[in-house]
Amino acid sequence: MRIAIISDIHGNIEALRQALDIIGELGTDEIVCLGDIVGYGPDPEPCVDLIRKHCKTVIMGNHDNAVIDMSATENFNPVAKQAVWWTHQQLSPESLSFLQGLPYRNQRQDLLFVHASPMNPAKWTYLFTINDALPEFDAFQERICFVGHTHSPRVFCNSPHDGDNPRIPVYHQCRQRRPTAGWRCASEFWVV
Repeated sequence: MRIAIISDIHGNIEALRQALDIIGELGTDEIVCLGDIVGYGPDPEPCVDLIRKHCKTVIMGNHDNAVIDMSATENFNPVAKQAVWWTHQQLSPESLSFLQGLPYRNQRQDLLFVHASPMNPAKWTYLFTINDALPEFDAFQERICFVGHTHSPRVFCNSPHDGDNPRIPVYHQCRQRRPTAGWRCASEFWVV
């Protein structure tokens, strides 16, 4: 099974449409969204609509959470707080209800999907470095945990070997600054 992972759309309908077009060309079996459908960008409602139509699994992101619970913006900067308030005004009752029903994590077989942290998904911890990631390995038993939130693809491995499944310790980050660079890099890097 080929799974496409998308995350941190933040109301950017153009980038989302382009990513969905590329995913369609690749012929994936399923699309998983790791959250933050909304926030910052000008098209939250169309983004929620497309995610609802195309993604089998959708995880709650911190901006999705803040739009349904305005008190969750305490750690947001002033621009992000204003974006959350504006976004809330743009969303239909159906979209707000959809966002409110999103889980913080989804587990299946040997895969775990979260927006921020497998240890405490609702705390919205950023995992930028291997030192940030190492304590998180104790929080899940699955072979692979997919995490969004940082806006840059990275891979952290806990051990070089896992039984019959060799795992190579890798730290990977895209350094390109194009709007689609994260998608391109991730699509070329991940083979699950």
